[in-house]
Amino acid sequence: MNSFGLTVIVIVTLTFASNCASVAEERSATYTNPRFGTTADYPPDLFTVLDPPPENGDGQPGGRPDK
Repeated sequence: MNSFGLTVIVIVTLTFASNCASVAEERSATYTNPRFGTTADYPPDLFTVLDPPPENGDGQPGGRPDK
């Protein structure tokens, strides 16, 4: 394979990988609780209703409205 063909393959591969990474980032939200050193990724549309955070700042209750 000549260097031009190899260059094209590398560029296409890197472009595809970059696009996949940005799509994955857009499809998740992150919950962080510094007090316990916990983080969790979840789908951003999982909780459509967010309750106010507790006064001690621990957690973020969330839920879905009944349908």
